[in-house]
Amino acid sequence: MDRAVEVTHTADGITLLFDTFSGESRNLLDSFKNAGAAFHAAVIEDDGFLPDDLMSAYGFFLGSYRNADSLPGKPLYFNQIQIPDYWRIEGNNSSAKVMDRTRERARLAR
Repeated sequence: MDRAVEVTHTADGITLLFDTFSGESRNLLDSFKNAGAAFHAAVIEDDGFLPDDLMSAYGFFLGSYRNADSLPGKPLYFNQIQIPDYWRIEGNNSSAKVMDRTRERARLAR
């Protein structure tokens, strides 16, 4: 059996959370499919070769990258960020932050 399998029942149905996707995990997944149960399934240790109906934990919590174009907003360059008057953006080659005088208000990701 897997090192860890968690089965949770929520308002959206059943969530199967596998530590790894092994033969036993596939058997459990197939059992739920054959039973006709509504479920979501995710794997914590994703090896990059998952079936289409199984997602990684990153995809489960962050959403599908295939639908990213339909999401509102888009990435911005630091000079496109709207900040209040007298605030500034400080940065170097590896990081940046939004400053309000001496107080750090935000960190910007690359």
